Amino acid sequence: MDKSNALAPPVAAPVARRRTGRWWLGGIALAVVLTAYAYMTHEQGRAMQPTVQAAAAAPVRVAPAARRDVAVIERTIGTVVANTTVQVTARVAGVIDSASFREGQLVNAGDLLFQLDPRPYQAALAQARADLAKDQAQLVNAVNNEKRTRSVFNEKLTSEEQLDAAIAATGSAKAAVQADQAAVDIAELNLDYTRIRSPIDGKTGPILVQPGNLVTANGTSPLVTITQIQPIKVSFALPQSDLPQIQARAGAGGLVATVEPRG
Repeated sequence: MDKSNALAPPVAAPVARRRTGRWWLGGIALAVVLTAYAYMTHEQGRAMQPTVQAAAAAPVRVAPAARRDVAVIERTIGTVVANTTVQVTARVAGVIDSASFREGQLVNAGDLLFQLDPRPYQAALAQARADLAKDQAQLVNAVNNEKRTRSVFNEKLTSEEQLDAAIAATGSAKAAVQADQAAVDIAELNLDYTRIRSPIDGKTGPILVQPGNLVTANGTSPLVTITQIQPIKVSFALPQSDLPQIQARAGAGGLVATVEPRG
């Protein structure tokens, strides 16, 4: 018993030395791995650095310095405005017989848009022409009577009062003929107004008064609206401070405006 107890301590010493050796080997291996990782990371960063710098570099153009005029450009948002917009109304009263266009159709100046009932105006024209024919016949009779009265007066066979009356009758007959001719012209004009035509070239809007309705002369409600689309205007605003420069450029003939359509 005493001999075995005395030999026990020399057996534990080699075990402790083995464990210490293993920790040293593990530490050395870890240091080698960390050193290799750091080296590879550093080399990879150096390899990528020229590429990043080359991609970030901006191109540079070299040109000789020169003194010259440079165009001044003002940019703003504009609104397209129709050059002319016409609200078509009837100039005489009547019932709309028909419309000769489709809504949204492009029309030219003078194209027929609406046809009003022409019969009342045809009758008025016939009446005016009949009155003209009657007064023209009376004028011929008055002229002949004046000639006869003047011949008799020259022979001292009638009084001066009768001659004056014949002359006055001739003048009255001429005035009546002129009035009848004016009435004929008005009747023809009213008959022509029953055919409502486009006053401009443009695009028609919706028909606001359908055929079959009675319209009044020069009413406040339009029959259709026509918008001129060629040429057009563009309305835009610029700063007040730029007005003197714009006016000066316009006076010199160097002002140019362009339109850039945006979708």
